[in-house]
Amino acid sequence: MRLRDQRISPHFRWREFEDRHTGKAVPIECRPGVRRLCEEVLEPMRAKLGPCHVWSGYRTEATNRAVGGAPRSHHVYTWWPDSPAADVSFQGQPPHEAAAVAEELGVGGLGQYLTHIHVDQRPGKVRW
Repeated sequence: MRLRDQRISPHFRWREFEDRHTGKAVPIECRPGVRRLCEEVLEPMRAKLGPCHVWSGYRTEATNRAVGGAPRSHHVYTWWPDSPAADVSFQGQPPHEAAAVAEELGVGGLGQYLTHIHVDQRPGKVRW
């Protein structure tokens, strides 16, 4: 079985975190951080909110620039291997509900947008 088809956790697969523009897989040195994000944040959120869609996970530096990502984005996993980011939404749930659950879980980085939220496990709290 190819890596992209393998499960990270019960409800998430590696393909959901690939760079959407290049198709590049999550670098090997960043995989423990992604596994921790899935197990400690995304799985508990899914248990409360229902099915989850990952809009954006890993980005290369070039992809991050192309999409207008933050200059030190946690989506560039090679910069932040211990605190990778994911932009996610939950079926039938407004972003403010997902943000409230993420807040309860104590995520470090939390951004709320019209259609999704950004979560990461950086140390300390950053909100936008």
